[in-house]
Parts: sequence; C-alpha cells; structure tokens
Amino acid sequence: MGGMKDKEHTPNTGRIKVTFRDDEQDCLEWILQDGVVVDCDMQRWMWVGTRVTQQELWIGDGLDVVFQDGHTGTWKHPMVKIEKLEEAKDATVVRH
Repeated sequence: MGGMKDKEHTPNTGRIKVTFRDDEQDCLEWILQDGVVVDCDMQRWMWVGTRVTQQELWIGDGLDVVFQDGHTGTWKHPMVKIEKLEEAKDATVVRH
C-alpha cells in the first residue's frame, strides 16, 4: 500500500477513541478497549461488542469488523482522529 508511511497510525490495543468522517451516518465515535467497541455516541445496541480486526489503526482507513452475531463486515467511514485514552474517565463520547 503506497503512502502508508505518511499516515498517522496507532496500535489497536488499550483504550482508544476513534472519530470517523461525518458521512451523515448516525455514529461518529467509537471507544475501543483492546479492539472491542465498549461505547459509542449513537446506537450502542448495535455497535458495543463489535470487534475491530486490524492490529494497527490508520487515519483515513475504514475498519474491518466482526459483529456481535459473528458475521464480518467493513465500517466504510474513514477514521479522521485516533486518540489513546489512559483512563476510563477520558472516554467521554459526545452525545448528539
């Protein structure tokens, strides 16, 4: 993949807040704990428990996921911000 060295990336471990480009989807932010969605700004019932399979998260990429029911898919909305969170209190998701 050309140009990957120029993009910002983060290992998919620990507690991470991922912000997605606003493509008019309902959900703009996920909180991941070791690659699993533990909170989000909308539709918690749908996303919490979803597993992100990438070992590295890259700004500009979508996410390959395994949903709670076991089927796989791709969250196509690119990540625009990736924040490493140190404490659970930092994991506040903006509610819309």
